[in-house]
Parts: sequence; structure tokens; C-alpha cells
Amino acid sequence: MIYFSMECDEMKFLIGSYAEGVYSANLNMDTKRIESINQLNNLNKPTYLTKTKDGFATYFKHNDMYAIGIFDKNFNMIKQRLFPDAPCHISYSSSQNLFFVSSYHEGTLLVFDKNLNLVQRIAYGTNAKIHFAEYVDDIESLIVVDLGLNSIYRYTINQLHMKHIETIRFAGNPGPRHFTYSKSNKTLYVIHEYECSVTYHAFKDNYFVETHKMFLPRNDRSSASAIRITHDEKFLYLANRGRESLSVINIELKELIQTVDTCGEHPRDFNLSLDEKFVVVANMHSDNLTLFERDSATGKLTLLQKDVYLKKGAAILF
Repeated sequence: MIYFSMECDEMKFLIGSYAEGVYSANLNMDTKRIESINQLNNLNKPTYLTKTKDGFATYFKHNDMYAIGIFDKNFNMIKQRLFPDAPCHISYSSSQNLFFVSSYHEGTLLVFDKNLNLVQRIAYGTNAKIHFAEYVDDIESLIVVDLGLNSIYRYTINQLHMKHIETIRFAGNPGPRHFTYSKSNKTLYVIHEYECSVTYHAFKDNYFVETHKMFLPRNDRSSASAIRITHDEKFLYLANRGRESLSVINIELKELIQTVDTCGEHPRDFNLSLDEKFVVVANMHSDNLTLFERDSATGKLTLLQKDVYLKKGAAILF
């Protein structure tokens, strides 16, 4: 089976889990339903997935260690490498041919080459909680998010050498968690877990400058989790655990245009389908997936399906 493709009336995607196994699923575009969920393996806690040039990669618990594994599109494991730091996020840069693994508990960033050789391990010190790292080709920079120290670090990479360029520090304790980036606006959008907010950071004169801040609808249990941007870079989508909601922001207007119930508990991750006509949410604590239809003109979401069983879903990858 080939993943990340649209074939006739169906679209295939993968799901990571805080339980056991990576799962495959089909999104039927005629019936507008998620169908044919299959467990592909018995990997222990493969909680995040990333695309590669020829397939995808994930990490998982392996006895008393952890492992990063590279898989082809038919889910054959090509390479595997053990490492000690408990991971929470993985990304791959095709331009750099590098994998970036973030460790929340250890406060470290691990950098692996395409053969899974460990190129660098950066320890950020006491109270650091590295939650997300991704290479942004438009500004030729690696951006690392430290939720514990309320900071973002930017590096350039030259022949595997990482050079620190700047640190963005946030006042108080907002808890920066993930980001997305707009190439057309040259702006970084950061979602903050504790504060349930999003900040805009414009890239000017080779540095980021905060230009705007918005708060998401929240309650006393709120904990923001994930952020996505549409291909046309007009809309942001943001998940909020505790309030169990998904919010939609019009980027140009800086306006919150919709907040919908995810029909489940603890929406840890979500993603837009390849054609961006649908959004799938993984509700980890209620063991269900929720499917929305997306209006490309307004950005608004309409509920289609909420009763899809998936144990401890933690990541969606189209």
C-alpha cells in the first residue's frame, strides 16, 4: 500500500499512537468517511511521524532505550538506530538530509543524518523542555522550541555545523510548544501551551520580531497542543486540549473566525488532508478520531464523523 496519495475516491494517511503501533486509514472522499483502519506494526509508543523523501520516519520505545526508524512507502523498515533520550517530536529536512528529534524530558535536541548517525546532541540545561524543532528552508534556519525555558532558538547549518543566530525569549510562562511558518508573509506563528495563545513573529533584517498576539477560547483545563497553516497561507488551525476544541484564525485579518468542539477528549494532534478539504483530529484520551469538512473560501469547519475508534491517537500524517 502506498501512503500519502490520492487514488480515485480515497486518500490514505497514517496515525501515530501513545499505545502500540502505527495505523493506516483511508479517507473516502465520496462518502466523506474515515474507513479501513489497520494496525501496521507493534511499535511501542510511536507518538509522532514525519515524511521523508521516500516514505516516513518515526521513533518508538525499544526496551530501556528509544529508536528512530526510517520506513519506505510500503512500511518496510530501512534503517533503525537506538538512542537514550525520551523523544516527543521528530521532523525531517529534505534540503539538509537531516532528522531532528526533540526530547521534552531530557531537554535535548538530537540531530541524525540520513544514515541515522548521530551528528549532534545539544543539551539546553536545567528546566529546558525541547518540544519541537524544524528546518525552515525559506530562511535557511533550524528553529527549536523550548517550552520549559520559554524560548525559541534559531540556527544556521553549514556542512553539519550548527551556528546559533538568535534566541527569542517570552515573558512570563506561556509555554511555547509548536510553530508553523508563512513563506509569503515571512512570519513565524507560535502556539503556546500554558497560555493558550498564538504569537506572530515577522522576519525582519535577519531577526524575528513579535508583531501580534491572540488568545484562544479557554477554560481552567486548557492546554494548547498543535498548529497548522493552509497552503495558501490564509488560515491557521489550532488545537486546545481541556477545552477540547479546534480554532480557526484568518491570518490577514488577525481574527478568530470559528471554534469547534473536537467531539473527544485531549486533541493532541490534527492535520489537513492533501487537498485541504478535510481535517482529521486525534483525540487521545477518548480514543477516537474526528473528521471535519473544510470550506477553502471561509476556512470554517463542518463536523462529518466523530465515532472512529483509535486507541490513544497522537499524530496524523497525510
